[in-house]
Amino acid sequence: MSLISVSDFIPLQQSISNMHAEAPQRTVSEKLYLTDDGLRFDDSILWLDSKKSGNLSFLSSAHSVRERYSSQVIVSQETQELLKLYNPDIKSLVCQYNRPFSIGRYNLELLQAGSVLGGSSLYIETNAEKFLYAPMLSRSNSLLAKFFHSKKVDYLILKVDHCENNRHLLLRKKEEEDRFLQAIETCLEEGRIPVVVTPLLHTASALCFLLSSSGVKILAHKHVYDVNKVYESFGQKVGEFKQLNLRKIEERAALVVPPSFRLKQLLQIEKKHQFFFINDRLNSSYDYGSHDIFHIPLPQASLDIVKTIKEFKPKKTFLFGPYAKKFSSIHKSLGLDLEVLNPFQQNALL
Repeated sequence: MSLISVSDFIPLQQSISNMHAEAPQRTVSEKLYLTDDGLRFDDSILWLDSKKSGNLSFLSSAHSVRERYSSQVIVSQETQELLKLYNPDIKSLVCQYNRPFSIGRYNLELLQAGSVLGGSSLYIETNAEKFLYAPMLSRSNSLLAKFFHSKKVDYLILKVDHCENNRHLLLRKKEEEDRFLQAIETCLEEGRIPVVVTPLLHTASALCFLLSSSGVKILAHKHVYDVNKVYESFGQKVGEFKQLNLRKIEERAALVVPPSFRLKQLLQIEKKHQFFFINDRLNSSYDYGSHDIFHIPLPQASLDIVKTIKEFKPKKTFLFGPYAKKFSSIHKSLGLDLEVLNPFQQNALL
């Protein structure tokens, strides 16, 4: 096992000493604290997906390239490269996948989540208890499937973004993608310029690949272009694209821009344009018949949570996220030991 020293990484010698000290006996229900800025693990300096609260935080993905992080972060190499686009001074500890390391009394290991570039899960072992924090998990990842058989976890921590039947969710996503492509083709046939406004991470790159695979020429805003280049550097397919130049718009090309794109810039274009808005979040109140809004969720949103829990066979599964309580209520009859993490409580696990 390789040991990563954090004495130079974190200027908090007392905190490190506390992590090495023998921890007082605590129940599992006292080891997780959910806040509005991530999850704190036990009484240590280790946080999970905290941007500002924690001294040391594991990031499961590059949530936003424009986010500012005061926490010092543990990340994968891919996430580091994405964050560096607009956070060049971020303080990070880059770790390899499937390479165990230790920080204080914790044995840790990053695992590929199988959802987005750099998406990771964190395996935590302490005092003979094994946890897996996996908010970006996607079961399509074959490397993770090997983990099911090589290690068992006592406690699984999952984010719940939906309560829908997995098969129906995937079918609806495919229908939305087909509707989106048809709308783009109609726009081009009618001589207008399609302007696709999409979240930058990680949806923009997926949309570029979808459009390019359908034969649509792509002119990518600089921010989208930069993210695509990072994806390509790690061998990910994003299709063919060029950087957008508003003074030179090619015929039959779609513009792919982030939400920060200033609409007044389109005044430079003489040709008529039409906006297409992409939403990558799941919400039951969305109108899926809207003509200009398309709901294409990220891969982890289609995780079959029940199947995943049954494969891991943990002693207990902790849930958080917008649909955690509803999911727990719906599936409590399956005999799964589920517990919902509630934010803004001193002890989140009751």
